[in-house]
Amino acid sequence: MEPDPATRIYNSQSQPMQLVSAYVFWPWGQSARNPGELLPRGVHDRIARYFVFRNRWKDDRDVVVSALLGSGPQGYKRLAGGPIMVWGLGIRTQFPVKFTGGAASAFEMDAFGGRFAVPVRGGLCSFAVDFSGRPGCRWCL
Repeated sequence: MEPDPATRIYNSQSQPMQLVSAYVFWPWGQSARNPGELLPRGVHDRIARYFVFRNRWKDDRDVVVSALLGSGPQGYKRLAGGPIMVWGLGIRTQFPVKFTGGAASAFEMDAFGGRFAVPVRGGLCSFAVDFSGRPGCRWCL
């Protein structure tokens, strides 16, 4: 459950390191740019086995889809696999699908989304995100 926005406090007393980071990493002498020009729309964390796909960097109608497979043996902290999360159009939804098993065996990304597959007992479990708006299967495994 989200805390009441009126009671949230973001200041130097409650979170002093954020204040320090804002000054240390502030881009002095640079003009503001759209994050979509600098940041990718898809990220794959190989240690935590975490996938995030974003349709764009524009406004509150952006859509973000994430899936956490859980950390493997190379991670210093074990993370259990989590549900598929979809945030977009003002709604946050969880799908109780939990991927268990090894690392993704197939992984691709482009400007319109991405896909991955995870080995499971008896085959592959596939997951695809397609923001292209075109009909048909772009990510057939």
